[in-house]
Amino acid sequence: MALTVLSFLLLQAGGFFLGLSKTGFGGAAGIITTPLFALAMEPRRAVGMMLPLLLLTDVMALYHYRGRVSFYNVGALLPGMLIGIVLGIPVLNIIPDRLFKQFIGVLALSFGLIQISGWRRQPIVSLRQRPPLWVGIAAGIGAGFASTLAHQGGVLTTMYLLPQNLPNDVFVGTATVIYFAVNSVKLLPYIRLSLIDQETLMIGLITTPGVIVGALTGFLFNKMLTQTQFSQIVLILVFVTGIKLIVSP
Repeated sequence: MALTVLSFLLLQAGGFFLGLSKTGFGGAAGIITTPLFALAMEPRRAVGMMLPLLLLTDVMALYHYRGRVSFYNVGALLPGMLIGIVLGIPVLNIIPDRLFKQFIGVLALSFGLIQISGWRRQPIVSLRQRPPLWVGIAAGIGAGFASTLAHQGGVLTTMYLLPQNLPNDVFVGTATVIYFAVNSVKLLPYIRLSLIDQETLMIGLITTPGVIVGALTGFLFNKMLTQTQFSQIVLILVFVTGIKLIVSP
């Protein structure tokens, strides 16, 4: 694939936002990344190209946030997500993709409105305690299902983690452990489906500088922002994602 100057710039911009969102906000800004990559290359190829880059940022974040992980939430979400992936595969051709995306979008908007309404009373509505294990398992199943059908599992995991008022680094560290596992599971099927091949790996290599710069910027933002600022930014990203899911074709 011959890249034009515009395609190269779009790839670097997409890589920057991918790195920034993964290491700074636990992937909450991912809604920006896919459209930029899809403008630079065929969307199906873009999805395959992204997975190794996601794993790269996962590894960077795992090292940076080592020891800053809520293993209770990992244990609550991850088994359910794997179940959700298994349940989602057989119904890929049954539930219309657009309808499911709109359903996830409505959930995200509802969550955003509830949280925003709480800003008048306190910076962010918080559970102040760990939710019951069954809530995490249910959220994980929904996130795995959404990830399989509409690639939007991050919306549901964010909706589960954000109200707990986890420290910024623990929030991202926990999300990273979860999605490193999920992305690793997806790797072999992507290769078998020819979504990852020599060409997508080469394009991913060209995109890597933007990803690394974005990841380093994300580490900086995560450290600089207060917990309230972090929660508000993540919530706004979820809100925008909800709108995008509802209105996009």
